[in-house]
Amino acid sequence: WPMKFLLIGTISGFIGSTIDSLVGATIQGLHRCNVCQMVTENLRHHGVPTSKVKGLRLVDNNVVNLISVVAGAFTAVALLQIT
Repeated sequence: WPMKFLLIGTISGFIGSTIDSLVGATIQGLHRCNVCQMVTENLRHHGVPTSKVKGLRLVDNNVVNLISVVAGAFTAVALLQIT
């Protein structure tokens, strides 16, 4: 039993981490400050709106984290069901 849960936890964590990296690299929004030209995740910097560089404007790090946690949890539940 302990090995089963350790394996499920490891696999689920790996899947969640991988999803986090993929979603962060593809659809997470990145923006450029129009004042200092710094790239940021924020919609405003120096009190001014930023310009989108890539990704979806409303997908920030919190959304990426939510997606990856749900993917990891779903993986754990699925693995528990099939074992």
